[in-house]
Amino acid sequence: MKKYFVSLCIVCATFFSYAQNLQPTDDMALITVHVKNFKGMPSIGDKVSFKSKKNGKIYTGVSTRDGTFQILLPEGDSYIVLVMGFEMDNTNNIFTVPENPGPTTGTYTITYELPKVYTLSNLYFDTGKATIRKDSYESLSNLAELMKRKSLMVIELAGHTDNVGSAESNQKLSEARAQSVKQYLVSKGVPAMRVIAVGYGQTQPIATNNSEQGRQQNRRTEVKILHE
Repeated sequence: MKKYFVSLCIVCATFFSYAQNLQPTDDMALITVHVKNFKGMPSIGDKVSFKSKKNGKIYTGVSTRDGTFQILLPEGDSYIVLVMGFEMDNTNNIFTVPENPGPTTGTYTITYELPKVYTLSNLYFDTGKATIRKDSYESLSNLAELMKRKSLMVIELAGHTDNVGSAESNQKLSEARAQSVKQYLVSKGVPAMRVIAVGYGQTQPIATNNSEQGRQQNRRTEVKILHE
């Protein structure tokens, strides 16, 4: 399935030596992270992770009401920045924390917006059925987690199929699969009224149905953000 990459822009990464109550240490820098949308407004409830390039350790924070959070990161390391929301690896940028003498603090600003429409990656069903396979749970749990953090978000789940079989059976299958995803989200604590499940059958292909690769792309479930 096609993977949608969120646009992320590093606006500012500045450092200065300064001691404060949140206790940076000689080897741990205190970073204040600002998360904003493209209109410059604070983005609330976004999970941002910093993955160490030295040892793979992950440090995570979630933006609060003012779009910020603070995090301690080891100095002298570079980090892959992951904006966690719809997917585990939407996009990445490299952020380096220099090694400085004495306690160090810094600021880091991320500007990004969630895609308005995107295809759920790593979502698998049993062949010809609406039964969600277990290897899909991680991707769906990420979506559920995002929706619980962003309590005003309303989405449409759009089920699509290829053209193998009758149009009627494909319509029913797409509806059933969208409903299965909705039921999973509800089971994880997302209010049902915030998820609209719709099936489009084979009517909206995004690739040719004359090849297996194209048919695989057409068998998809899309997320459309109706309200954020």
